[in-house]
Amino acid sequence: MLETISIIIPIYNVESYLRKCLDSIIEQSFPYFELLLINDGSTDASAQICQEYVEKDDRIRYFEKENGGVSSARNFGIKHSRGEYITFIDSDDWVEPNYLEIFYKSIKEQDADIVVANYYTFREEDAMFLFHVAETNEPLVFQPNDSFFNYMFSTFGTDIAWGSSWSKLFKKSLFDRLCFSEDISWAEDFDLMYKLFLISERIIYLHKAPYCYRDRGDSASKAPGEEPICQSLEVSEGRLLTLALAGIDLTEARKHHIGLLQWMKYNMGTVWDMSDTVTFKKIEQQLWLLDLKNRGKST
Repeated sequence: MLETISIIIPIYNVESYLRKCLDSIIEQSFPYFELLLINDGSTDASAQICQEYVEKDDRIRYFEKENGGVSSARNFGIKHSRGEYITFIDSDDWVEPNYLEIFYKSIKEQDADIVVANYYTFREEDAMFLFHVAETNEPLVFQPNDSFFNYMFSTFGTDIAWGSSWSKLFKKSLFDRLCFSEDISWAEDFDLMYKLFLISERIIYLHKAPYCYRDRGDSASKAPGEEPICQSLEVSEGRLLTLALAGIDLTEARKHHIGLLQWMKYNMGTVWDMSDTVTFKKIEQQLWLLDLKNRGKST
């Protein structure tokens, strides 16, 4: 018998999207999975929908917990999972029928610790599907070295698959000493993913796109608040420090961090009306210092 994949789905007030997500999982061509539905304090009809699917399929396990955020729900799922492998799916997204089959075949054939797959986007505002087109269909094989991390950071601007928790298959053993940070509400995926890559021996990237990411368009123009922005910057700074101490070349990571600072400055100053905050001033100062350094100036 093949090994079991644990599918972990955090759920919070997604009654409008949940059935499509769950239907896509029940229809998987790879049958050896358990589906963990973690209801993180929903106040809509999500609980009733979950119970409906539990009655349909004995591979589904349903849990309820007090609201603690998506990281708390994922950690809860990891703790209660029984499979040899773990994959995370967001409750408003969906997957193709061969999602698990593609991942399981790759992780076994390549003897990998993590398999990352391409994805496509459904943009809700205009019902448009967006696809990433690659020059080759051959899988990319990496070890967690300078070449890998430079490649990963160089694609962060156009490919969020590397930094997200979804569209991946992990060996469960990777989570023996690592978990999601529950005190982070922004960039919580990014905070963990690079650490999992760092402790892996073999990482595979597939150009196939079995995962559909739903872009609900509800965050681009809405100010997130100063605390989440600070958290996102702290995650990026912590990542730079950890990778530097691990001896990883930071060429592309540094570019990514500067790009993040510039993006934050633009949005805080132009879109979110946050130019009078302490965080905005700090970002301005850091960019000014980096600009002086890059131009070789001392004053």
